[in-house]
Amino acid sequence: MSILRVFIPCLIVLSLTATAVAGPKEDAALLPSGTSFVIQADLAALKATPLFKQLVSSNPVYPTFVSQFQLRTGVNVDTQVKTITIGIVDNKQGDGMFMLMDAPLNLATPALSAPTVKRRRVGKNDYYVIGGREGALANFKGRTLMGPEDLLRQILTSKKRVSKKMKAASDGRATAAQLWIFGEPPKGKMQGTDDFNYINASLDLSTGLNVDLALIGRPETIKTMVDQFQMQKQAIAANPMMAMGIGGLLSKLNMVGKDTSLNVTLRLTPAELAQLQAMLQSMLQAQAAAAGQGGGVPPGMPGMPGMPGAPGAPGAMPQMPMIPPGRTIKPPSTK
Repeated sequence: MSILRVFIPCLIVLSLTATAVAGPKEDAALLPSGTSFVIQADLAALKATPLFKQLVSSNPVYPTFVSQFQLRTGVNVDTQVKTITIGIVDNKQGDGMFMLMDAPLNLATPALSAPTVKRRRVGKNDYYVIGGREGALANFKGRTLMGPEDLLRQILTSKKRVSKKMKAASDGRATAAQLWIFGEPPKGKMQGTDDFNYINASLDLSTGLNVDLALIGRPETIKTMVDQFQMQKQAIAANPMMAMGIGGLLSKLNMVGKDTSLNVTLRLTPAELAQLQAMLQSMLQAQAAAAGQGGGVPPGMPGMPGMPGAPGAPGAMPQMPMIPPGRTIKPPSTK
């Protein structure tokens, strides 16, 4: 399970304009005890960004996602929800991922009266098992809680809320951003994060692309990433062809590491972001064409992480280190 595989589909399905009054910090404060990792979006603000309009709102599949989600859950994400919070709990009984949407569950919705829906009770709380990927639904503090049934039962009956450390991470976030990722990534479940004990990232798409990332991890991992990054910057500077293309844009990436801490920033103007989009689209089209002919990326094409490529070919861009998306953010004290 990678961050993008979890995060991006949720954003596509649950993008919206807002009527609810709660904000991301308020919703994060409601998370149950044991929540160790959070992915959160101010979707009302996100929907207003140019990139979201280009990639999601204009997608012809988007209205289908919205209508199908409402049919299954009764929640109209286009008119009811502002903030979505995805939490991960160390749940030994099974899937430890849940979703909190800042809109109350409409108990009168036909979705909850379908023959396949089972109404159950734990303590003083009713919840509804709807099956499929949604699992179960419940009203929780005036919001809609969704996730596996066993996890919902734990959350509904627990009186303890999120830890002080996680609350501090939420309170210290970059408020200008629309997307946040913070906490301790679950070991063995999120690609590329096993060497890190803590992640705090924010993504601001309001003007261009502004990524801020703080990591705490193994000193040897931090040093390796910084060394590779410096070598790649030197390679880009030495190759005029690369500096004119995507390599020039990646030079806007800054990475500073010391001991167990790593800080990464990326700043792209709207024009640079549009240039990057065009380059990536062209690369993906070339990749698809090459795959259709039974080959990999043609010589000289950049080798992208997770894709077959030719990093050693003449003119090829060096392979970038795999880092999670992420202004410098200081992680909260562990004391």
